[in-house]
Amino acid sequence: MALGLALVAALVAGCGPRYVPSAESSSAQAPTSCPDERELANRARENALNGGPVWKAALGSAVLLHARCEHQVLADMKLDADEQDALMAQFERARNQFYTARNLYSEVLGHRDDKLRTQAETGLEDLHELFSTKLRAVPSMRAEFLDVAIAVDQQRQSF
Repeated sequence: MALGLALVAALVAGCGPRYVPSAESSSAQAPTSCPDERELANRARENALNGGPVWKAALGSAVLLHARCEHQVLADMKLDADEQDALMAQFERARNQFYTARNLYSEVLGHRDDKLRTQAETGLEDLHELFSTKLRAVPSMRAEFLDVAIAVDQQRQSF
């Protein structure tokens, strides 16, 4: 992944204006554990607006790298707190992380590159499976999380 990030960074670095997220853009302002990948994707978005097909291809690759990073952050999260409030806080962070990665993969689906779209579809399926499995593994409050897991499974089946 580092090699891919380096290649996309080489395409994006120093080209075009620096991306400055607008106040309305909540995803650009959301906290992230992947600041380098997000910055790269944001710069690629800006360059794609001002450039041609090469920049649009770089954009898809940059966003896919960001999605994969956010996906891995979710994979590393735990839902194992003993206290109900702490467990709910872990659940909220995991759910937000799930939506962040899902939105990024969904963005890649809009690109014309079939290879990138296929990778995004696979990433989305894996992401849904990961989140559903995490929710089903929670020993306490399992019934509450089961409803969310079922909804996530239904979303995955809609691909």
